Amino acid sequence: MALNVSILNMGMDKNFEIKLIKELESIPEVSVFCSVYDLFKNKDAVKAIYNLVSARSDIIVFCWDIQARPSRLKMDIVFLLYGLLGMQYDLLSLAKVPVIILSANASSYFLHGDIVAFIRAKGKNAYLAESLEDVKRRINHILKPPVWGGKKVLVFGKPFKSSTIRSPKLTKDYVLSRTGITVDYRSIRTLINGIKKVDGKKAKFEMDRWIKEARGVQEGLGNEIEGSCKMYLYLKECIEKGGYSGVSISCVSKSFPENPVMPHPCLAFSRFRDSGISAVCEADLCALFTAMLMEYVAQKPSYMGNVAFVDTDASTVLITHCVTALKISGYESEPMSYFLEDYHHTGKGVVPSVDFPKEKDVTLGIVSKDLNSFVVWPGTLIGSGVDFCANMAKIKIKDAKGFRQNIAGCHYVMVYGNIVKELHDILLDLNISTMGPVG
Repeated sequence: MALNVSILNMGMDKNFEIKLIKELESIPEVSVFCSVYDLFKNKDAVKAIYNLVSARSDIIVFCWDIQARPSRLKMDIVFLLYGLLGMQYDLLSLAKVPVIILSANASSYFLHGDIVAFIRAKGKNAYLAESLEDVKRRINHILKPPVWGGKKVLVFGKPFKSSTIRSPKLTKDYVLSRTGITVDYRSIRTLINGIKKVDGKKAKFEMDRWIKEARGVQEGLGNEIEGSCKMYLYLKECIEKGGYSGVSISCVSKSFPENPVMPHPCLAFSRFRDSGISAVCEADLCALFTAMLMEYVAQKPSYMGNVAFVDTDASTVLITHCVTALKISGYESEPMSYFLEDYHHTGKGVVPSVDFPKEKDVTLGIVSKDLNSFVVWPGTLIGSGVDFCANMAKIKIKDAKGFRQNIAGCHYVMVYGNIVKELHDILLDLNISTMGPVG
């Protein structure tokens, strides 16, 4: 892999410059090509500006010693660029690639921090580095494959108008520009027609698998299980053909009335999560994007549910839903024991009911409805709570009042393990601010 790095040097001495280049060239499995521009020289300044605008580099490293000054300033481009207060803001905000600002001394931090905030406010990636090793570490992080970029998700229902969950700012173009994710929509009618065409023998094989692996099955659910398995097989075919990383359905208005027009998706979504495909309910795109991110970081499938209750006195939150991954401890782990029962005792649908273990560290998270902030909260599983949904997770958290006031949606995603730090690092790359507990 080749990496073109432009070093914009404003006052750093030659020895420092050489050390920086050697540090960058030592990055493993990457061929680093460095171009150095002395911003106190007219020709280099012009080249640097062209480089920023044309995005000929992969990464910009800006090295500026705030105490350095050119020996002589003339009424030329150097004066125009560097003699005016704030030029660094406008110059670096031209960059179309990530910018790393390396401070030479503590007196630089106040201004460099403000420049980084300015660039991020423009919707671009910028980072502070305090040492040569820190620059190298940040570049290694940037080089990791994008979590969202280039991914595709498949959603059945009206475009960005779920029957239960709304995200008023989201459009296909906005999501693509903000995250790099392509959202493909198909109608519920397409889904229903596709399910009808599924081979009954294949559905029977999948049905037998669910029943065989269950610790028990409620009587009278044979047709419900078969219908859910047909839905799974049709969705699986769509996902494999389209190369999708996630799937969701605007399901409540179609699956859950007294006379549903299609099967419940609960079994299908459990199976997809266990196999590494993010699958969330109710065409909730924010929850889908969150699941994709958190499952990637945790390297485990997720549980997504409603924030049913926040007890500020006990500092607990109850997350409830009828779908969960069964291999929630890891993709290669043994699935949790489950019981197949109907949906909310309605006699319709089928869901896998589990008991979550106690004393398990977890992380809760959800991206905001404008995709600009992310609520991330660590906690500990302590039980199941009241009988509401088939699956319930009662979680002990810090700052329950803060959790309630910062709530960013009906649904939250839960994964095993404390991944708060890792999420912060990735969200920084995505220019998404984070909110979490105080104290």
